[in-house]
Amino acid sequence: EDIDPKICTHIIFGFAGLAHDSSIRVLDPWNELCDNYGKCAYDRFTALKQQNANLKAILAVGGWNEGSPKYSKMAADPVLRNRFITSSIELLKKHGLDGLDMDWEYPT
Repeated sequence: EDIDPKICTHIIFGFAGLAHDSSIRVLDPWNELCDNYGKCAYDRFTALKQQNANLKAILAVGGWNEGSPKYSKMAADPVLRNRFITSSIELLKKHGLDGLDMDWEYPT
């Protein structure tokens, strides 16, 4: 709510992560989801698009705290890669997000 969406073309929400099965995972469900009286951060974030029809809301996955090995494992295996892609698309569609930013720190 503290972002002026009229001066932006893209905004990025950080971060989602990678689960042990290589599907995308919400790192802080209570803050990011509406389930169980959560704070609905994803939905509040994408609601900013109502103030700027051209705004693109992007979800970043990865980051410094996620580490690199599990991302390298996922990228190298077609089955795990497909699981990541499928689960990412589902999450993006569910919350009205426009894309994914891979913040893959130091691929191994």
